[in-house]
Amino acid sequence: MGSIILKAGGPFSLKLTAMSHGFCQAPPFEWDKAKEELSMAVKLGSRKPMVITIKESREGALIKTGETLGLDEKKILKKTVAHCLRLDEDFSRFYEMCESEPKLKNAATHGAGRMLRSPNAFEDIVKSICGTNIAWSQAVKAIHAICRLGERAGEGDRRMFPTPKKISNAGAKWLRQEARVGYRAEYIIELCDNVLDRSLDLAKVDKGKLEGEELRKFFLSIKGIGKSTAHYLLMLHGEYSYLSIDSATHAFMKKLTGKKMTDSDIEKRYSEYGRWKALVLWYEWLSGSGWMEKV
Repeated sequence: MGSIILKAGGPFSLKLTAMSHGFCQAPPFEWDKAKEELSMAVKLGSRKPMVITIKESREGALIKTGETLGLDEKKILKKTVAHCLRLDEDFSRFYEMCESEPKLKNAATHGAGRMLRSPNAFEDIVKSICGTNIAWSQAVKAIHAICRLGERAGEGDRRMFPTPKKISNAGAKWLRQEARVGYRAEYIIELCDNVLDRSLDLAKVDKGKLEGEELRKFFLSIKGIGKSTAHYLLMLHGEYSYLSIDSATHAFMKKLTGKKMTDSDIEKRYSEYGRWKALVLWYEWLSGSGWMEKV
């Protein structure tokens, strides 16, 4: 069994990254709470998909594979895992700001800040559409159902996330009946078709060529992506200037403050944190919502 160590740029917690939001419950990931270990289905070049495991190490992340990999395969694996765990993202300015704020002071100590993301923007977007206006537990079931279209990884029943072509070929009717995504089926199929005919260039997102308002407008141009979901996707791609506010946010703010707050109230509460305001809200939610105990 081979192993690879990836260094993190600054404080890093695999547990906080993996459990940062619900993606750890959906393919290609699986979080083992007892072992504090993240497993992931990956495809490395022409090799059949496999399942790897990731544990926290002193340097960052320790990847274990069940097979010996070639140099090119190791390069793909390192790039994929670093992307998903956000290992190269610089949070030093965020931690500097947290030092002067008592409620945020432990962020750097805990290695907080990184949010788990999929190997590519296509997967992030499909999962986000599945999670729109629905309980996350139902979204997870839908994502698992969609992944039955993907290649099998390893000897168990783990699957890769399916390609746009496989989802498009399955069709909207299949998505409604088998994945139970309801009206979202048409949005997902249109997304797949736009990726396939290249009218939607997601490579610009994956390569980091879009930032700030330009990236926000790009996400909002996709049918099925509203403001809250677009702002959620922005966080997965390193932009924290926009708050993702939905019913769950309102419920948490009432729990946190003891009063009902409007969107404007929430925006005002976090405005002082500037480019980091979404990350501050996320850290408060992660610390006080009970999510870590539920996963």
